[in-house]
Amino acid sequence: MKHIYVVVERDPLVAIDLQEIIADYDDGASVRLVETLDDAVAILTTTLSTATVVVSSSADLVISSGLGDAVSSTQSRMIIIDQEVSAEPGSVLHCRYLKAPFTTESLTQALSTFSDVAQ
Repeated sequence: MKHIYVVVERDPLVAIDLQEIIADYDDGASVRLVETLDDAVAILTTTLSTATVVVSSSADLVISSGLGDAVSSTQSRMIIIDQEVSAEPGSVLHCRYLKAPFTTESLTQALSTFSDVAQ
């Protein structure tokens, strides 16, 4: 079964970089690129399987947008890429922080912490 990734990134060049890193990490994965947190919430609430969300945003915005709740309710996973790395958001069970700017190595290392995601 193909794993689903949702990448939330407004900058198209960064979004393509994230997509390529994920595709190299998880061959055959389905990677959806979206620009807004609301778009990611919509995908999670309409898909029938769990996903891994990679989002460039602050934890506060992720939580206030409802994305944290959507990740938790669908038993999905999330990697938050942010300039400021603070404490893990308590309401999101399967969440990792990645300090921006990310590298291929740092993103693949964060992805590998989710043991059920193919490598």
